[in-house]
Amino acid sequence: QQDAFLGVFLGILVAMMLYNLVLYFSIRETSFLLYVGHCFGLLFFVVSWQGIGPTYIWPNSIWFQNVSIAFATFAVIGFSTWFCGVFLGLSPQNFSLYRVFWVVRNFGFIGCVITFFIPHQWSIYLSSLFSFVAMSMVAKAMWERANMSYRPARLFVFGWALFISGALAMALNKFSFIEVSPASENLLLWGAVL
Repeated sequence: QQDAFLGVFLGILVAMMLYNLVLYFSIRETSFLLYVGHCFGLLFFVVSWQGIGPTYIWPNSIWFQNVSIAFATFAVIGFSTWFCGVFLGLSPQNFSLYRVFWVVRNFGFIGCVITFFIPHQWSIYLSSLFSFVAMSMVAKAMWERANMSYRPARLFVFGWALFISGALAMALNKFSFIEVSPASENLLLWGAVL
């Protein structure tokens, strides 16, 4: 049952990537392309985390398996925060931590690079720690923008609340604060689809 659910999730994620890519080429709106990046990072994360990548895509590369989860986590951080910042229309006038928000995004992409040069235990630790920071920043941005009666932010909060909850649960699990159950793992996946 879990394999079937995972297959449906990956199929939906690929469909969302292709749909948003078509929208980007039709409308030339940057947020669609950034969402494609977010979906790709998330797809790469799930493929690495669930063992699909090392089993079927890169079966002979143990080294890549060791860095793939941290790399994918940093990619999700970079693209997710970038997409959120653009979609929510963040500016110094409407978000109190505007500069910090973009530093978080930049560090996500820097993390993609440094993952290949530091021990994989460190990269897992750093990416997990930073995912907590990034999701907290996104939650704060959503809250502030929704409170300012920015209508797209209200829909965004509804759509991303489960995803952020699942991501925070996984980050807290890496530091042994909570245990992740199959239900909370699915929370991340369902939140991403929603």
